[in-house]
Amino acid sequence: MTDPPRHPLLRTSRLAVVLAALGALVAPGCTYGPPRFADRPAVSTAADHRAVPKPLPRLALGPFDLADGYVRQSLTYALDPADPGLALDVNAIDEVVASSWWNPPKDPHDPLAGYGVIGPPQEQLTFLDDPVPTRRSGAIALEDARGVKYTLLLDPEGRSGLYTTAAMVASRLLFALGYRVPEAWPTVLPGGRTAVALAWPIGEDLGPTQPFRGRFDDPNDQIARKDRRTLRVLPTVLAWIGKRDLDVGDLRDMYFGTSPKGHVLHYVMGLEGALGVDALERHLALLADPDRPAERSSERLFTLGLGAPANLGPPTTYGPGFGMWSVDVDPDEFDPSPPFEPQRYVTAADHVWIGKRLASLSRGVIAEAVRAAPLDDRARALIIERLEVRRRALASSALAMGTPLDPLSVGVMPDGGLRIRLIDRALTAGLAKRDGTGWTSTLFDGDGERLPDWPQVMRTDRGAEVLVPGAWIGGLDYLVVRLIGRRGDRPAPRAMEVHLALGGGKPPRVVGVVH
Repeated sequence: MTDPPRHPLLRTSRLAVVLAALGALVAPGCTYGPPRFADRPAVSTAADHRAVPKPLPRLALGPFDLADGYVRQSLTYALDPADPGLALDVNAIDEVVASSWWNPPKDPHDPLAGYGVIGPPQEQLTFLDDPVPTRRSGAIALEDARGVKYTLLLDPEGRSGLYTTAAMVASRLLFALGYRVPEAWPTVLPGGRTAVALAWPIGEDLGPTQPFRGRFDDPNDQIARKDRRTLRVLPTVLAWIGKRDLDVGDLRDMYFGTSPKGHVLHYVMGLEGALGVDALERHLALLADPDRPAERSSERLFTLGLGAPANLGPPTTYGPGFGMWSVDVDPDEFDPSPPFEPQRYVTAADHVWIGKRLASLSRGVIAEAVRAAPLDDRARALIIERLEVRRRALASSALAMGTPLDPLSVGVMPDGGLRIRLIDRALTAGLAKRDGTGWTSTLFDGDGERLPDWPQVMRTDRGAEVLVPGAWIGGLDYLVVRLIGRRGDRPAPRAMEVHLALGGGKPPRVVGVVH
């Protein structure tokens, strides 16, 4: 089996590899201390929708926020010797819970159900002088006959459908994953000018999400940005859809309800920059700048930025409605300014989680999102194929960062032992080959004491199966099953664990999962 594709967003540093090797050498002499999960159902929803008074709107970030991003963030990360901690918005089975930040699909088989709750603007339209939450020039605020507000983005002259296609496709794909996004609808103005109408959620705009810390006046906002898995993996998602930038206003807060009984929800904006539109606009801006920087970073360094300007050719696109993006994921695909702090703290468990989310999106869901945009058949086919190839490459790389098993069922055998069935998300998504895939397991009790060695785990059609004899677990109230995968002759860089509670007059049950 060939090695999975590696994307720069997912790569491991050489230092990390060396430290992992040293850890493996000293591990036999160390005592394993597993976490012990409470014997109760995993939390599914965060309690962050409690009624709070409306926070103070901040429609722009101040100089302190930008200095915090460029200076404090980099210094803190560089001087902190500790590895990034585990994400704090996940439950005991290592899933992100529903919250004001994350809205998982109600029906996993139809993740786009519920997207069009607001719908396109309805006549009569009233143009407003209100500020618009976008950095795109020429944006217009409008209100439809129902009183719903929209931001109207005119497609650039000569590039009909540019913003429209990107916003419509990208917003639907992020919605299918679980992010909160404004709905995007196509609009044709008198004279034939095309535009996209972004439906504001029915709420009050509080301005950009504070990128490096929470809102001090929102008691529900208790988790730091860098500790949210949904934000740590957002760069991978944006790289998938070909969005290069993340402006400080692309994450935005909305207050829903009447103060003091409302609450804050958090949205991802700026998706009209997806499908290579951000890259195209940056390229065009550089072409128009006679003082643009040198092309090579080494030349810029040694000439103090005074080297010859970058030798740029005309942008390569497949039509007026296309940005600059390719089948392959470019190393510079995601390049935010100011830096995006959560990206620095992503862990292997976060990678595996987003890998599973991407792997679960079918080609049919992608096609449904693309079909919503006003495109011809050739353009639709091109975008679908490009998104599908990139999805598979990023999902494969992310899942290869760990052992992507999840427990399916736990059964009791006649001798009182356990039959633990697990699903391999890479295998079921067709991202790994069944031949050459295997696992080895290690068993621990609740105190971290290792049980007798156990042979190779059995392979099933969907993943793995572990059989634990009853004689081995008699008298135990807690069992940890650690498994590490193997693709060909390459072991996974990280194991996963299934934690089971035993006894108490109840059947054996999964109480925790660690990736």
